[in-house]
Amino acid sequence: MSTLTLALKGEYFDEIKAGRKLEEYRLITPYWQKRLEGRSYQVVELTRGYPRSDDESKRLRLPWRGFQLATITHPHFGPDPVEVFAIDVSPPAKPAADWSSAPADATHVIRRPGRERVSWVKIASAREAYWRWSTQKNWFISSDSPQKLLAHPDIERRPSAKAENDQAQPPGSGRPTHKRHHERPNSSRRYSVNSSEHHAARSLQSSTLKEGELMVKKKFTDAEMLDYLQRHHTLHKKVDFLYVVDGYEAVVTWDDEPMSPVFKGSTLRDALEEMMQGGDILTSSGR
Repeated sequence: MSTLTLALKGEYFDEIKAGRKLEEYRLITPYWQKRLEGRSYQVVELTRGYPRSDDESKRLRLPWRGFQLATITHPHFGPDPVEVFAIDVSPPAKPAADWSSAPADATHVIRRPGRERVSWVKIASAREAYWRWSTQKNWFISSDSPQKLLAHPDIERRPSAKAENDQAQPPGSGRPTHKRHHERPNSSRRYSVNSSEHHAARSLQSSTLKEGELMVKKKFTDAEMLDYLQRHHTLHKKVDFLYVVDGYEAVVTWDDEPMSPVFKGSTLRDALEEMMQGGDILTSSGR
């Protein structure tokens, strides 16, 4: 596989990885003319500086989409306009997820950029997860844990039944669309919890504190966290995780309806630890 490798400064690498910088520039010199003109690659590999060969966090591989000639003014090249090769480093498109044809028991979908098909995911319990390609009919046991799958950067939760119906509705059908009060632009869900359940959950955190005391956050082992998830996973009850722009959200649901406040963290583990600070979350009836 022919690969063009470009070493970048950290700020430019981070901008490209975030999808904000769509072109990488190289001066039109004999060196770059020899490497680019009349050449075709399959992949362009961007590196953050010169990382170790096993450091994948500082490597970004994108499909080769060519370049164009441009005249630009850029601080890196000085105050005067210069002619450059503008190499296309825009992020590849993600495959579409057609939830109307998704497996009925699929809970999530993984849409990897540059792929032609999606991967359906089924989180069956705190320990069990399954996956299958959109073109397959059988589920396969995932080698990754549910927690690791939910931390995948390209995973998306199954939309609500209403959202699926809206997605399947043809344009111009006359059916009005309404923005649900708990939706926001970054696609994370804001859960509504009735006041009695909210009080029941929050009171667990404050009941052991004396007036004027501050809560000291506890740290939990993997075994304690797994045990907590198992205790909260029943026929009706479970802990749901949601990947959002600034981290993760965790909430306890009963028949897929929220029964706890939303607990947030920069990582999935942090969100779960926030939830665990007050102990088990029960309904007002003690369930």
